[in-house]
Amino acid sequence: IVRESELKSALHHYKKSLFTAAEQDVEKERLWQENILDIERELGLLDRWYQKNYGSYFNQVHKKFELGEIQRKLNKRHRIVRYILAEDDVYAFVVNKNGIELHRMTDRNTLTKNLKECVQLLSKPRSQDFKRTAQQLYEILLPKELKGDDSKRDLVFVRDNELNYLPFEILLDPNDLYLIEKFQVGYAPSLLLWNEQMKVKHSRRHKLGVFAPGYSERNGGDPDRGDNIALQGAESEARQIAALFEADIFLGNKASKQQFLQNANTYNLLHLAMHSNVNNLNAELTNLSFSPTDEDHQMFISELYNMEINADLVVLSACNTGVGKLKKGEGILYVSRAFTYAGGPSIVMSLW
Repeated sequence: IVRESELKSALHHYKKSLFTAAEQDVEKERLWQENILDIERELGLLDRWYQKNYGSYFNQVHKKFELGEIQRKLNKRHRIVRYILAEDDVYAFVVNKNGIELHRMTDRNTLTKNLKECVQLLSKPRSQDFKRTAQQLYEILLPKELKGDDSKRDLVFVRDNELNYLPFEILLDPNDLYLIEKFQVGYAPSLLLWNEQMKVKHSRRHKLGVFAPGYSERNGGDPDRGDNIALQGAESEARQIAALFEADIFLGNKASKQQFLQNANTYNLLHLAMHSNVNNLNAELTNLSFSPTDEDHQMFISELYNMEINADLVVLSACNTGVGKLKKGEGILYVSRAFTYAGGPSIVMSLW
């Protein structure tokens, strides 16, 4: 993925150089054109490699699609809101079954100021400052056609850049109703990914798989817990949830990475109660920590991309599964996103 990003950046540089060159220089232009051909050839090879080794990722990132195909899959209740954060302004495309509308929402500076304040106040949801910023963002971000709409529509938000840090469920209308009280709220990293999610073949086995690894060390009150510190309540949580469904439950040493790899695609519900580790220097090293009885017990994002998850719902009951590094053009690189690329259409994640 890093190499692909480097190649695309270089391709943009050489094409821009060709277009903006002030004076004609035949040798330079020939060299740039050769470099462009070499880069496009390597990108083509990368595409084929993705298609062969990471089929799910390829289908959800590189595959071309028609917007009309998405619209045909929408019902009358569906709205997809795709945000674009341009240099100075913020725009929203609203896609429904019958058409597409473009709205200018606000200027970029106004959004950034309000968004930063609101995200910082997420841990204080009962404060008046939080209420004020949540209402301001409701007015700023929600397209006019959706305000005052009490029809309980299904909304799917495709966020851009720093909007990925905002849970839209907390937007507050003038009547002090949260958005989640009026709409069914969901997210997709892109329109292409949402389209591919609708094609996922789900497991025919109507069963829940619960994984709650055991960790050997006790938590002595240290807030900087390692991934081998026992998670209080995780086993109890797993047993109580498993009792509500027909379920297979993997506890302690049985909740190994190998067991997950062998069994995950056989369930239509997955619940993972475990440690997660966010790596902000190299997002692909962010991982979930299964039972540490095996040396290879960490499930990295890069490994998840190559899995096939058939579950209708994946619950990630671990710290920071919705937190990660924001990468321009790709959004936040976090654990839950990797499960989405692996085929899970609905993910429950945590923001702390």
